[in-house]
Amino acid sequence: MNLSRIAILVAFVCAMVSGSHAEPRPRVVVLPVEGPSGARVGSALEEILKRTYAVVPTRDWNTTAKRLSAETRTAKSLQKVAGKLRIDAILDASVTKRRGTYVVLIKLHDGADGSYVGEMTTTSEVSGLDKAARKFVRDELSPEIAALSELRSKARRIKSKRAPEGSR
Repeated sequence: MNLSRIAILVAFVCAMVSGSHAEPRPRVVVLPVEGPSGARVGSALEEILKRTYAVVPTRDWNTTAKRLSAETRTAKSLQKVAGKLRIDAILDASVTKRRGTYVVLIKLHDGADGSYVGEMTTTSEVSGLDKAARKFVRDELSPEIAALSELRSKARRIKSKRAPEGSR
């Protein structure tokens, strides 16, 4: 083997090793969306989020919630199911129609404890999310989920650096 092939092989192995320690993508779930065109809005939200986050299928959420008897949308139920599925952020959306315009309310919950983090409202002229609504959701919601995920990541690192109980 010549020297250039060895250098390429070493670079490839280093890239594989460093990639395996990369932080996993935050896990997000979009709960079933209530209201007219709810399914379309839910699909559009998942499509927007899957580019940046690992989107857990709603089907998995529903199955786990049923198994854990946690089908309500209370903080305790959300925490129970999110903990089982290792979900970082939960989106709970609803759609209403006013004078031909679809109004979409999206609530963000923390997967760690099910607590309400915040909400946003957007409008769409078509059923589902039009181009302007998609851009608004991407620009406003993604940073909130990223901040939530970053807090969780920092908490995990701090927890893993703590000394064992018996060593204090």
